[in-house]
Amino acid sequence: SGQKVYYNTNGTTDTGREYVQLPSLTDTTKGATGWYLLQDGVAQKGAQEWYGSEWYFDPSTYQLLKENTYRVEKGQKVGYLVNSNGNVLSGVQKWMGTYYYFDPSTYLLLDHQDYVKSQWGYYYMVGSNGALVTGPVRWQSSLYYFDPSSYLLKTSGWAEHNHYVYYVNSGDQKLVTGTQTIGGVRYTFDSNGALYSFTRRTIEWFLNREGKLTYSMLGSQNGTDGTADCSGAMTQALWSAGASAPVASAQRWGGYNTVSIRPWLIQNGYSNVFNGTSSTASSYSPQYGDIVIWDDATGVDGHILIIADGSGSGATALSVCYYTEGEEGTAVQELNYNYYYNYAESPSFHVYRPNNWLRA
Repeated sequence: SGQKVYYNTNGTTDTGREYVQLPSLTDTTKGATGWYLLQDGVAQKGAQEWYGSEWYFDPSTYQLLKENTYRVEKGQKVGYLVNSNGNVLSGVQKWMGTYYYFDPSTYLLLDHQDYVKSQWGYYYMVGSNGALVTGPVRWQSSLYYFDPSSYLLKTSGWAEHNHYVYYVNSGDQKLVTGTQTIGGVRYTFDSNGALYSFTRRTIEWFLNREGKLTYSMLGSQNGTDGTADCSGAMTQALWSAGASAPVASAQRWGGYNTVSIRPWLIQNGYSNVFNGTSSTASSYSPQYGDIVIWDDATGVDGHILIIADGSGSGATALSVCYYTEGEEGTAVQELNYNYYYNYAESPSFHVYRPNNWLRA
């Protein structure tokens, strides 16, 4: 009936469950043996319990699979995670650079959203693909925030994630929405918990033009004709977000350049907090909302960016740039800041930081 059965020399099978060394099913060398799990003589395959632990036996060889791998058995939507000892793992496990949750009772990858307790006693949010999720999450009609570093529920305070800023109420540990008074200041949040702010509007100017702008210093420079350069785009983004109107000459030429924009940044609520070179670059830790100017020259030698997501080594920067060498529709790029800085051969730089990164 398609089963592999071991018969003793007298034609009988053993009864019960046993892990035994037997003649190999796969190695035809004389005297070759392998280890098999039998149940009443029948070789077992897939995930199997033995002495209080779960083990995985290869469905083809029937031998214990000693390999770090993820196996989905026939007829199943999700599978098992196996380690190099052959153990089937459960709870929170790291696989391919991401953390996943495997049900402790079935050992299968969780296939639906749930708030689960790990083997360490901590609770995590799992998405529908079985991976732990971070950032803002809607659960049972409420919004919560899970820390991108620890994966744990954030219980109070401000948080920044994926271009947006959120606030967790310490009372119910939920993200706030609508108009709220925090520290004596009134803030407004959208229905997803994201703060309406000056920095958000600046960043969204770039995000809304991804795939739509082509780099050029000969056109409008500010995106109105489908082309832009870095400083013209930054001028337009800040102005659209609520900055004061640029001087007439800047408007006439499509925006400030990377030198003339600096006093305008100061006028509009930024402070020059860091000036560096390649030798001091490691001392600068990018923060959300920072505007960074590279080099002291204008034209193709200067560049201007905004830190749009994350901080420190994980921070990303948005800008209109020549990174794709002028390929149509690719002028707006978001790149890891440290990578891009090294790619640009580590120029001198100037950091302008919002005096109030939460300003409306």
